[in-house]
Amino acid sequence: MNYIVFQILAETINDMCKGSKIYYLANPGNLGDALIRHSTLIFFNDFNIPYHEISLDSKKALFNLMLYRKKKTLIYGGGGGWCSNWNIGFPAVKSKLKYFNQAIVLPSTYEKSYLLKNTVFFRRDNYESKINMPNSHFCHDMAFYFNPESININNSEDEAHFFRTDLEGKQLGLKYPNNRDITKDKNQYDDINPFIHEISKYNKIYTDKLHIAILAAKLNKDVEFYSGNYFKNKAVFLSSMKDNFPKVKFIE
Repeated sequence: MNYIVFQILAETINDMCKGSKIYYLANPGNLGDALIRHSTLIFFNDFNIPYHEISLDSKKALFNLMLYRKKKTLIYGGGGGWCSNWNIGFPAVKSKLKYFNQAIVLPSTYEKSYLLKNTVFFRRDNYESKINMPNSHFCHDMAFYFNPESININNSEDEAHFFRTDLEGKQLGLKYPNNRDITKDKNQYDDINPFIHEISKYNKIYTDKLHIAILAAKLNKDVEFYSGNYFKNKAVFLSSMKDNFPKVKFIE
């Protein structure tokens, strides 16, 4: 995998944020978003990017932002919040921009075109998101920055089905009595270690969840990766997985 794009992302952040205080806001969501957040914080540390983390409902942090008169940059976490399924990203960044001089949106999928003043967008695919946001910059999903070298992979069980049970899926899990939507009832701040341990147990994974597919690919599993109800999965597969993870097979 070409990790140079992460270096370019880091250089962009450092260039834009000279003399600026950086605030990181994770995209809300499930365990997939927790994996994104975990990988993003490692990325910040590896590239010596100083940051302060805030949350959407942190009134104290927002009050302190109003008092801080120097240059401030919002870095909004990557994810799938820029689509009709969830529509989280645009209102979150728009509502917070009044506290900041500028914003950077980390690699995300864009179902349509978005325009926000003083905001630089990164996309995680070179297909529909590039068409919808032609001025955005490409970088792999931040979860690809996760390094699994220290993970004990036991391959103790044969296979597992992890299909979505929410509106973004096609209800493929109904075909499998043992299906489990293991990321659904968690959030972006949850511990990812049980998630990693669970995926590490299986030789083969069937899923339509992007970050289960990414984690399984990073753990060198055989993966059948299925499409959801819009282009996100296929676009990320073609942009980041097809040429880098031969054990991942995409199913329309």
